[in-house]
Amino acid sequence: MIDQITPTLYSYVLSKQELDVNYQPIVSVSKQSIIGYESLLRTYFQGELISPGALFDYAVTTQNVAALDSICQTYALTRYVEGHHSKLLFINLESSLIDYYLENLTLIKRIIDEMGIPHGKIVLEINEKRTPNNEQLIELVNMYRNEGFLIALDDVGAGHSNLNRIVFARPDIIKIDRSVIMNIDQNYYKQEVLRSLSELGQKIGAITLAEGVEREEEVITCVDCGVDWYQGFYFARALPALQPCLLDYQGKCSSISTQYQKKAIQNMKDLSIMVQRRKLSFNKLVQIITEYFPTDLEEIIHEYLKSTTDLECVYILNHNGIQITETMFHPSSQFRNHDMFSPMGKGDSHISRPFFNYAIHNRNNIYVSTKYISLATGNYCQTLSKHLVLSSKSGDTDTIVICADYAMI
Repeated sequence: MIDQITPTLYSYVLSKQELDVNYQPIVSVSKQSIIGYESLLRTYFQGELISPGALFDYAVTTQNVAALDSICQTYALTRYVEGHHSKLLFINLESSLIDYYLENLTLIKRIIDEMGIPHGKIVLEINEKRTPNNEQLIELVNMYRNEGFLIALDDVGAGHSNLNRIVFARPDIIKIDRSVIMNIDQNYYKQEVLRSLSELGQKIGAITLAEGVEREEEVITCVDCGVDWYQGFYFARALPALQPCLLDYQGKCSSISTQYQKKAIQNMKDLSIMVQRRKLSFNKLVQIITEYFPTDLEEIIHEYLKSTTDLECVYILNHNGIQITETMFHPSSQFRNHDMFSPMGKGDSHISRPFFNYAIHNRNNIYVSTKYISLATGNYCQTLSKHLVLSSKSGDTDTIVICADYAMI
C-alpha cells in the first residue's frame, strides 16, 4: 500500500484514473439482512492501492481536499444508482470541509436529486476528529437533517472522541469504534461501556452500530450488550460492487442467533443456580439474625461469615436507610485501595441505593442486584437484601433491612 503521497501522485488521483469506490455491508443480526453499505474510497497507482487516510491527509495540506471529496462522493452515489440499490448508503463527510458543506448544501442536494436518490436513503457520517467546533457541528447537522438526510456520528469511543458530541449532534446512528469492539468478549469494562452506549441509544432513539467486528465471539457479545447493527470483516470486507452474498450473511446471522441463544440459556441456568445457592445462604443468615436479634448481633454475624466462602460482608440498615451496624467482613476479604474504597459505617445513609429501596417496599421478597463494583472493597460483588420486622425480647419491634454482599469473579 502506498502511504507517501506526492504532488504528482495526488494529481494522478484527481485525474480520476484507477479510482473506484467499494462498499462494505452493514448488517442487522435480528433481521438477518443487510441494512445498508458504507462507501469507501479505493484508488490505485499502477495497480498498487493508495492509502485513503494518507491521501486525505495530504489533500488537507494542499487546501484542495474539496476536489478529492467531491470525486469520492460522486463516485459513491453513481455506483449506488448503477446498482439499483434500495438500502441505506453511508457516506463519510470530511470534517475539515465543514465550511464547504455548509456553503454548498444546494449543490450537493441537486446532485443527489438528479440521481433520483431519496434523501432518507443517505446517511452522512461525521467523523469528529477534525470537526473544529461544536457550533459548526450543530449548524451542519441541523441543515442536512432538515433536508431529510440521516446523521451518523462516527468513531464513538475512539481516543479523540468526545461523548458530548452525541448531545450536540443528536445522531440517528451511533457508530462505535473498533477500539471498543476489539476483543470485547474478553473485557468486562468494554462490555459495560458498550452496554451503556446501547442503552443510551435506545433512550434517545439512535441506532447503535458496532464497527470492525472480526470474530463471532465479538458479535455475540455485542448482541448481548444490545447493539443493533454490525459492520466488519466477520460479515464481509468492502466489496468492489454491490453484490451481497445474501445466503452467506443470513447463514452467519443465523449462526450468531443460535450461538447467542445457547449462551444466554446457559448463562441463565448458571445465574439461577448461583442465585438460588446465595438465597439459601442469605436465608440462613436471616434466620440467625431473627433468632438472636438484637443480642450479640455483630458477634453472631462474624461467626456466620467464617462458615461461608463467597459471602464478603454483611451490614444492617434501619427503616430510614441508616446503617445501624458496622460493615462486617469475611476474614479473607480483599480490599483494592483504601483511599478510594472504604466500607460504610454506623450512621451512614443508604437511602439512594436500590438494595434498600426495593427491600423496604417489597417486604416478603429478597432483592438480588446485578454485578457491580463494591464501594466497600473495590471488588465485583452482588448484593442481596431483605426487609424484616423483628420483635425483641422486651416486646418492642424494629424494622430493619439486612444487606449481604457476595463476591463475584
